[in-house]
Amino acid sequence: MGITSIAPKGAYPGDTVSVVVKGYGFKQFPDGLLSYVDSLPAPNKSQVVSDNKLELYLAIPATTPPGTYDLTVVGNVGTQEVISTFPFQVYAPPQVALTGITPSTAYNGQTVQVRVYGSGFSQVKNLIFHVDGMTTSNVRVLSDEALSAEIRIPEGLAADWYAASVQGTYGNGMTAASNVLKQGIRVVPPLVLRSITPRTGYAGEKVEVRLHGQAFSFYDRLEFAIGPIQAQSVRVLSDEEASAVFVLPSTRAATAYDVTLTGYVGDAQPYRDSLKEGFVLQPPPAPTSPPPTPTATRPPSPTATPTVPPPPPLVVAWLENVTGYPDENIDLHVHGSGFLAPQEIRIAVGTFSPQPATPLADDVVAAPVYIPWDAAPGWYAVTVEATYPDGHTERQIIPQGFQVVEEYAPMPWFDWSAVLGVGTLAGLLSLYTASRALKSFRRKRWQKQATDKPLPRTCQRGERIVQREKPEIHPGRWKLAAIQATYYQQDPKGQHTQHQMPKKMVKKLDKIARKRLLHGDSEQVQQGIQEIAHEFGTLLLTWQITSRTGMTILLETRLEGGEVEIPFTMYRCTGNGWKKRGKWSLKRNFVNLLAHRIRAPQREESSADYTGYMQREIHTYLKSVVREAARLF
Repeated sequence: MGITSIAPKGAYPGDTVSVVVKGYGFKQFPDGLLSYVDSLPAPNKSQVVSDNKLELYLAIPATTPPGTYDLTVVGNVGTQEVISTFPFQVYAPPQVALTGITPSTAYNGQTVQVRVYGSGFSQVKNLIFHVDGMTTSNVRVLSDEALSAEIRIPEGLAADWYAASVQGTYGNGMTAASNVLKQGIRVVPPLVLRSITPRTGYAGEKVEVRLHGQAFSFYDRLEFAIGPIQAQSVRVLSDEEASAVFVLPSTRAATAYDVTLTGYVGDAQPYRDSLKEGFVLQPPPAPTSPPPTPTATRPPSPTATPTVPPPPPLVVAWLENVTGYPDENIDLHVHGSGFLAPQEIRIAVGTFSPQPATPLADDVVAAPVYIPWDAAPGWYAVTVEATYPDGHTERQIIPQGFQVVEEYAPMPWFDWSAVLGVGTLAGLLSLYTASRALKSFRRKRWQKQATDKPLPRTCQRGERIVQREKPEIHPGRWKLAAIQATYYQQDPKGQHTQHQMPKKMVKKLDKIARKRLLHGDSEQVQQGIQEIAHEFGTLLLTWQITSRTGMTILLETRLEGGEVEIPFTMYRCTGNGWKKRGKWSLKRNFVNLLAHRIRAPQREESSADYTGYMQREIHTYLKSVVREAARLF
């Protein structure tokens, strides 16, 4: 007699399991078999099914220590005892743990959807997510490491951190209880803006506005705006008072603006409070003339110098076209006031070369901005510098005003694996990678130092210079390459999650754009856009529900067509002049980027209302994508 295997190989404390023992020689004993597991109670039932199969029913006490035990089968033939053993495992009890909650900050009176992270959630039945002082509902296990829940924060709950935990039972009836996360949910009182002083100001003035309300000191950062005009700085003076500094733009008539105070704290959605028509912007007061004097009728002195009024101040309010890819030209628009008075305006993005700007009106100026091919993805400050006829200059800086977006991987035009064969292609790529790696590194370094200026007449032996020659344009067929959705909380370049529209859907949208080029806005084109909008909207909602990085969506459509080639030539000084030592080219696709932001669900907004809003936004956006694609095609 012998045992060859058992199933299952073990159990948890508190389990009652049926163990199937396989082996041989089980029926040769006329008195039957004795079966047991060391240190455990005798089986509830033991049955010999066949000569090579035995079935046991074991009850594992809840207090059984984890470890390996011997499952023993004993048979007697006359006076001879036959024994066979096999290891049986008692597993350590399962553990549920709680590690974090997102978002971890919420406001009094808010119902917030949160993600809870940890481990062991899928093993717990009748799971309860508990937060001290709050009501939780709609708890749903997403995976072994994540669950979602709704939390209702009472109005009068004190501002503080509140502990969170997970409870329930395991399948064997044992109690499941996680660790207590002491800093589970942070409660912050809602921001309240009651009044501001002063409530009026004149165009061109620099004014300090005092804000009166409550809960100012609980927020990490405050932003204050009068209509479209952002405060240059906001300073918290106390829990009930703050100060904001403005330079008011020009206006021809008195205009009443809504004022908005926005608070940012932790990872919570920004909290806003506003006052309807809270500030009135007045045109500059008319100059008052002094009373006439006896000398007022005399002719002016021939040497009298007329008084020139000071130019209106330069005000930068907001920017347009604020994203772009490396090696791309962007037509950046700056909105504000006072753009017609300067003699020259130059606009710079980060450390890129400043560009002369053209005023389109007193409240808007445009400048071409070239993003270098080696520009790192991220946010860059935008500097607007104005030079006036009297020689003085004014400068306005918007931190994080322009975003360089990470470039997509190039999309191949040919399937070289089909032409050369997979094995041949792999060998060629390996040789190419090994031989080009060092050259590629060196060339990137030289490309950063390249110049388009003529070679100097004198040089030192061994000196090297790389010249960047005039780019060569190679027209090509435009196509809709990709549509990307980025989910984020506050900054799309911070913590974010990205998803790509399926390729089949992109190709279908590309075909619709080509149909529009031929047939205009036909019923077939409109119906095709509607179908894709509905299908893509369902995908976006699904990705949004599973997103761990935020619920605001940035949609980016990439249109590619043609190619620009930038030649580089390296020269080395030999002591008798410059000698050409090498030449190469950098190639980039022409890219047109269309971006659109879809806001996150608002407080008290039902899921049906938000779904309707998202579907409308997606339909409008895809219509503009098709229109722009058809124009380029």
